[in-house]
Amino acid sequence: MIMIVGISASGKTYTIQRLQEQFPNTHHIRASSILRAASRPLRPITEKDVFENQRVLIENLPRPLSLTGTVLFDGHAMIETTSGPMLLPDWVFDSLTPSSIVCIVDSPAIISERRHARGWSTTASEVEALQELEEAHARTQAKRMEIPYLKALAGDVAAVSQLLQ
Repeated sequence: MIMIVGISASGKTYTIQRLQEQFPNTHHIRASSILRAASRPLRPITEKDVFENQRVLIENLPRPLSLTGTVLFDGHAMIETTSGPMLLPDWVFDSLTPSSIVCIVDSPAIISERRHARGWSTTASEVEALQELEEAHARTQAKRMEIPYLKALAGDVAAVSQLLQ
């Protein structure tokens, strides 16, 4: 499983969809879809909700052994809560057992525009800080787990595809 992380509206799903066009034997698993199916809150969310969401997510995640090809897991290393950003604990990454972590980033101004279109009021400077936190935590987790880490711009299929070849 390749864990694709990035803040909300960073371009994770877009990038994964472009990867699937080039690599049809990949499976896109969206954390948000699993949580929606389980009627779990996604936004606004408390720290208590984050822990419960991660438990529900891990319990409902299709086992990679049941899928042929590469699993592209669309999720986060950090969750925005009502009390501020929360880094996902080690046990979440350990339970997911990714083979590598890719952090998708984009221009803070562009992400801010995408978020504004979704009804969020996040400034470009706030997006920049959130994106830096997401990237730092993803990189730290990859180092801790001794797995490859890659930072890529949204839509940069060429950079991410090297992990699929």
